[in-house]
Amino acid sequence: MKRIFLKTTLLFMLFSFSSNFYAQEDIEVLIGEEIRSYRKETIASVHRGDDGIIVLKGKYSLLGRPDYYLEIFDNNMNFVSRNEIDLPDRDIEFSEMTYLNGKIYFFMEKYDKKSKINYIYGTILSKDGKFEKDIFEITQFEVEKRRKTNDFFTDISADSSKFVIMVSPPEIGKEQKAKRQFIVLDLDFNEVDNIELDFPFLERDFRVARSHMDPMGNIHMLCEIAIEESKRSSFFRNEEREARVFTLYKGATAVEEYKINFLNEDAGFISQIKMKTDKLGRLQCAGFYSDRKGNSTKGVFVFTIDPSTKEISNVSSQEFTDEYLNQFLSDRQVRKKDRKRSKNKEKNPYERLYYYKVRDLVMKEGGGFYMVAEFYLHTTTTTTDANGNTRVTHHYRYNDLMVINVLEDNSISWFSRVPKYQYTTNDNGYYSGIVMGLNNDNSLNILFNDDRDNANVVDHDNKGKMKYKRIRTVLVKFDNDGNATKTPLINAKKSSALLVPGLSPKGKSNDIILYSNLKKKNRFINVKLR
Repeated sequence: MKRIFLKTTLLFMLFSFSSNFYAQEDIEVLIGEEIRSYRKETIASVHRGDDGIIVLKGKYSLLGRPDYYLEIFDNNMNFVSRNEIDLPDRDIEFSEMTYLNGKIYFFMEKYDKKSKINYIYGTILSKDGKFEKDIFEITQFEVEKRRKTNDFFTDISADSSKFVIMVSPPEIGKEQKAKRQFIVLDLDFNEVDNIELDFPFLERDFRVARSHMDPMGNIHMLCEIAIEESKRSSFFRNEEREARVFTLYKGATAVEEYKINFLNEDAGFISQIKMKTDKLGRLQCAGFYSDRKGNSTKGVFVFTIDPSTKEISNVSSQEFTDEYLNQFLSDRQVRKKDRKRSKNKEKNPYERLYYYKVRDLVMKEGGGFYMVAEFYLHTTTTTTDANGNTRVTHHYRYNDLMVINVLEDNSISWFSRVPKYQYTTNDNGYYSGIVMGLNNDNSLNILFNDDRDNANVVDHDNKGKMKYKRIRTVLVKFDNDGNATKTPLINAKKSSALLVPGLSPKGKSNDIILYSNLKKKNRFINVKLR
């Protein structure tokens, strides 16, 4: 294991400030034309198509259902068309949209007050917002109230041949047992399978964070289970949860839980986990472990699931070294950690990290991947003035990044830290977060918004609140040895684009689409990594 020393270099960008296209040796950036933002309109869904960008926008009003519009942008990121979607019934609402194999799949739901039934529908849209096929009823549920209807989430199988719809029941009673329904459809909305599962947990203590159907038809589930000890003291804080891995094998009627031997005495609990199919077709799982329950992390684990043998292989775990942990701590915290350790105190909070979320496993060509995690914390404060008026403030913190390089055999090559400080209030973290991509040589790129003073500095301790007039979108690039460089994505004195990570569609790892919203204008930017 080697420590990575971050270096900062300024790359020369070959473009003029007035151009909408520029390139350098390993990156090409195409900036689309600005278009206006309409009042009370938000992006509901956005996808990378074969020949451009497909955007669904919702225009909301205080009364009644939102109006929906389908916007199309070409491969130059320029606006082509905008058409309203005429839903067939005023009670039908949009649920999800996805783009697959050249088609726009559109999912809807409807609650019937008289029969107290919630319906789920699916169809295919044309690029002018018209229904190309009939509207198919996928399933229906009996419910007591509209606010207690079933939630459903649509995913695509690893081989892109099926939709997997996971249905979660509404939580009605405290002693309600956890159940989930998986409806498998082909791309013509024909039902392939319909499975109902019972779990040995209470519904209020259970959550399926992610489900994934592999090419063999097995459904893998990353679940979160409430830790009993934390529930007793959760009146003033959120209860803590432990991650678990379950699989429903094709043809089976009950789930199996994977038991993981980390070969590490400190690896008592899984605090974070992510799964993804790699470029070789294997199901890779990686995340954080800890010696304590909850949201802490003391190290990294990696393993591979072989669907054909139902076995776990290539289990690897690596505890964070003191040298790496100290990069995330202040000098005062390092001194406290060493002092507590010298006194052999059992409770030493500085021997682990907290509130890090695994954002993605970025798969490399030829095997191996990068695990990228981000510090994320959402808190609220309540204040009351002298007149008794109460104000609630939401605080959003998207801070330092953690990058771990995993090789093809699941061994961990290096850890790295990217200092980042994104603190905002009452905006749902709109401009915070990250977008990732790969060059052809498997070097990792991470894009995010930063203060202009940090635009060329990787290692900094600037912790000021984000000010929109000072924000610049930057690109941090790691070479294969873990050394990092940082440059502005658009090298202009005044920002002409401002990244919105949560609305930037996922696509190919070397063909990144960014959504920008600045001064009531929005545009798309295409970043091609070579």
